[in-house]
Amino acid sequence: MSKSQQPIQTSEACAPSTSTGAMRLISLRLSRSEADAVNQSTTFARSLSTFLESEVRAPFTYQKVSATAFALKGTCPPEQLDDYVETLQKQIMEFLFGTQRDADGDVLFYSGEDVEVARFLTESEAQARARSQKYLKKIKERRLAEAQPNAPAFEALPGKRDLLYRGILLCRHKVLLSYAITPAANHRDGINPALRQDINIGHYLELRGDQAIDYSNRIFDKASYLLQTGSKQNRSMILVVPLSYSSLLSSKDREKFLALVRTHPDWVRQSMILSVFGCPGKPGSSVVQRFFGEFSHWFRLIDWQVSDPDFDLSVFQGCGLHGITLDTYAIRSNQRSKAVERFLRRLPEMKSAGLRGSISGISTVEELRHCMGAGLVYASGDAVTAPLSVCAPAQQVELRDLPILEPTIHNAESAA
Repeated sequence: MSKSQQPIQTSEACAPSTSTGAMRLISLRLSRSEADAVNQSTTFARSLSTFLESEVRAPFTYQKVSATAFALKGTCPPEQLDDYVETLQKQIMEFLFGTQRDADGDVLFYSGEDVEVARFLTESEAQARARSQKYLKKIKERRLAEAQPNAPAFEALPGKRDLLYRGILLCRHKVLLSYAITPAANHRDGINPALRQDINIGHYLELRGDQAIDYSNRIFDKASYLLQTGSKQNRSMILVVPLSYSSLLSSKDREKFLALVRTHPDWVRQSMILSVFGCPGKPGSSVVQRFFGEFSHWFRLIDWQVSDPDFDLSVFQGCGLHGITLDTYAIRSNQRSKAVERFLRRLPEMKSAGLRGSISGISTVEELRHCMGAGLVYASGDAVTAPLSVCAPAQQVELRDLPILEPTIHNAESAA
């Protein structure tokens, strides 16, 4: 814990979870200057209390145990509480980010046996961070397995993963216009494309945690290289650069990314879509406005990925957002079809607001045709292309040729 925090003496916060109720201990890790400020002022504690009072609702309750820590309880299975704690973590970061803090503070939390919780409260910062990250990773792996129960497991590969390419269809004109650069799930097989597998970008960024920004920087570098060294035809395609919502909430991550962006030509950035992954359905308006204030100067096209089709459209008014994508990979399988239909019903609303609606993870050509009939602007997934070993210039395609399994260039000379 930081020096401003004392060990929390409460057996309740360390109580074991049960099938009818569970408890989690949440601690905010602050920078040293912020910790000193908390010790000298009650403003922070009052603000945090106000936030908790407004955000924590049944079946969840909270109990403050220090100025920067609280116990969260829920009359629900432990897994449901874990999911809520992860959501609350993002909301707290939004709350802190929205106050335009200059320094970064982390929200660390952990749940376990009494002895393990006590260790978490007293161990070094590096040890506490590692313990919290391990706990977070376990939650995310469970949630991803529930969302995609049949998704293939990916290997633990040494070094950097190979990169693959997922085509994105501009539906109305039937043009394979864009590509998302995805991490390979395993060692690529150059002979049999059926063995080629990739990892959904949103899932991968979640599992990378604090290192997600490094993947974003790697993909930006790769996209810039492809555009600058490729043929003139290759400049007709648009490449997706991913950015984790968690990175968006970190001033250190934002500056690390923008420092790289500033070193590349302006025309290269104009051939990229900056896509923010892992976004909540109702982000704080101050978070959104500050993000676009920083990034719209560098990127003409910005996409916002959601997993909840009931997102709040009003927070994007006047910010210059290009489009909103429903990431179906992040939705539980038994809720996926209803989520897609709710998203499709909102397409006219998005169009009126000047936003393009997209869906990633479209699995069949039949589903693709249905989405196109509803007015979807962009589509990607197994119904459009498999993970491809290379990308190609923008090109007209016929629906009968989908999905594309090999990176063959059809009619490249007459590319759109």
